[in-house]
Amino acid sequence: MLQCSLRETILPRRLKQLQLTEDPVMTVGGITTGLLQSLLAIFTILLIWSVLTAVRLAIWEPLKVIRFMRKRGYSGPPLSIFKLDNKHEINLCRERAKQAWKDRTSESAIVTLNHDLAPLLYPEFQQWKKQYGERFVYAPDRGSIQIWAGNKPDAIREVWGCKTGAFGKTSSTFADELLGRNSLGLVVNLDEWARQRRVVRPHFYEGQLKETVRRIKESAILWIRNLGKKVTETGDSLPMDLSEEIRSMLKEISVRTSFGNDFESARKGLEHEEKLKILVIQSGGVIHPLFRYIIPTRANREILKARKLYSDCIKQIIEGRRESVRTGNMVSYGDDLLGIILAAAETGEGQKSGNLPKWTDQDIIDQIRALFFASHDTVTSAFSWLLILLGHYTEWQERIRKEMTETLGEDQLSELEQLRHLKSLNLFVLETFRLYPPFPQVSREVHQEGVTLLGEPVPKTLGINFDMIHLHRLPELWGDDALEFKPERWDKGIKGACVDTAAYNPFGYGPRVCAGQTQAQAELKVLVSLFIQFFRFKLSPSYIHFPTMSFSMVPGYGVPLVIETITNA
Repeated sequence: MLQCSLRETILPRRLKQLQLTEDPVMTVGGITTGLLQSLLAIFTILLIWSVLTAVRLAIWEPLKVIRFMRKRGYSGPPLSIFKLDNKHEINLCRERAKQAWKDRTSESAIVTLNHDLAPLLYPEFQQWKKQYGERFVYAPDRGSIQIWAGNKPDAIREVWGCKTGAFGKTSSTFADELLGRNSLGLVVNLDEWARQRRVVRPHFYEGQLKETVRRIKESAILWIRNLGKKVTETGDSLPMDLSEEIRSMLKEISVRTSFGNDFESARKGLEHEEKLKILVIQSGGVIHPLFRYIIPTRANREILKARKLYSDCIKQIIEGRRESVRTGNMVSYGDDLLGIILAAAETGEGQKSGNLPKWTDQDIIDQIRALFFASHDTVTSAFSWLLILLGHYTEWQERIRKEMTETLGEDQLSELEQLRHLKSLNLFVLETFRLYPPFPQVSREVHQEGVTLLGEPVPKTLGINFDMIHLHRLPELWGDDALEFKPERWDKGIKGACVDTAAYNPFGYGPRVCAGQTQAQAELKVLVSLFIQFFRFKLSPSYIHFPTMSFSMVPGYGVPLVIETITNA
């Protein structure tokens, strides 16, 4: 009986053990080995695909573009599979050019300003033109293959006037980080760009522009009053560097025109925006934005933090507006730039339409970030150069002041329609933009296969560099005095100043011309007219003429002026 009992209990248990040994099913954390093997295989496939894609984009595609252009007769600096950028040569050339410029500047007092900026800002183009002629291909960054089109207004007309999407904006790490990929300045999809432009364009119409000018005047007069007090306290003969004053004042104006009554809340985001700009520039723009999330370096963490804090500030304002409309405290989202974009996102153009998706909050934030940054950065650059040039060419300062008295009378607080009658001021602004455009180098990229440029085929992903510093100074387009500062050349308009109207591009050209150029020009004219009304000024003897590139072109050593008050604000 006992033996039978043992046989019945022990044998089945032994059989089960043998079955487990013959057909094991191991588990790790509740996941079977079969599933682990499947996941490992999928991961391996994805890894191999990612590596092959990276090799294709970073090596194979650029080499294909280089070979294509070499066959078309384009020479240029050395490029190969082991060296897919010319960054070292460019940096070396620019460092030598900066030192040579400083040596020349230190040897002479300020008698005349040297407006020939090509040897300082882009000396590599001059060197390569001498070595390879005007048809050369190069790579400013790894894998970014470009050709130079600094002397071809026909190329500008064809590329910037294109409405088919064959040419578009180039990708830029700087711009992606600062402006947002989905913004009007960077969006690649032509339909999406057209939608965004339709939304923001009414903000720059005549009726809305009058209200914008009113806000600009309020902030500018307050700034001039404070500046007048400082001038009185320090004395008329002491130089003052206005670079920080200008930057702060113009950011204040941009906050008021972009965010309206929420300007106090928006101010909190300014320090994050400025910090983000500094961090991105310091990083060199060489790391793809995706790697900000993958590589946990201190710089990447700081960039992500600044960008998040800046975006969160805008998002809080957006949520506040939505809540005010829901509760009935506001009948609309507002008539400022944020209100126009938010209204479109909730009920208008920003809704899903055809193949265009509904705008997300991130889309709205990107648009606001881009327009806000462009509005103050562009005007800061232009206003700084206007004051420097007016401080040097003081006879034009007196000419504009006299014209203001004759045109505007004793009040002189110019309205929008009166600005158009200040001819001398208009001429001076146009000439300043010719020689000192905020963005002196602009690139476009071929976005489609089978595209031609000036009758020649060009491969997809090829970049086309438009060098405004060179183009705006070509004697064959502007005359033998192209390197001279002569506002009177604009007396008969652009056709009287230049042989080809496509050669003047401070705000772009064609259908993708800057949507805010009218506001920027009006803002500058208001600021200059008010400044001239209350101050007489000249360049400080300590001024060093050293244009340099930040995000836009700015004076490298500030805006030092000797200021004298002539009217109480």
